[in-house]
Amino acid sequence: MNKKHAATKNARGAGKALALGSAITLLTALILCAFVAFLVDKQTLSCEVAQKLPLVLTGLSCLSGAWIAGCIAQKKKLIICLLVGVLYLFLLFAVTAFAFHGMYRGVAASAGVILGCSVLAGLLHTRGGKRSKKSYYKFK
Repeated sequence: MNKKHAATKNARGAGKALALGSAITLLTALILCAFVAFLVDKQTLSCEVAQKLPLVLTGLSCLSGAWIAGCIAQKKKLIICLLVGVLYLFLLFAVTAFAFHGMYRGVAASAGVILGCSVLAGLLHTRGGKRSKKSYYKFK
């Protein structure tokens, strides 16, 4: 096997999975935020719910994008799911710096939810550490 192709064999489908996972994450966040904005405009949400809802929306959007990325990736699914969460977190930092002029409030909670949901999606894809094709240990 060529050394040129050996490096790409270990990360098969990683770029496509990262791109589609990040796009799904952003699209899901946009759709959920538009739905919440509609509910706030109609005044059907209370203030307590409207304050806690952004963290739930962030978690759901990151979980959906990381899950799709894990489905697309052929190898190293946990790492790719975590990278989708990190990309989403960096994009959230950039939007926060642009829109709110660098006022980072609630970043620790958002980072915890994003990274936690992306790791959860990755762990669900690893099937609890079970081997997919071979059984190395046979007990009688």
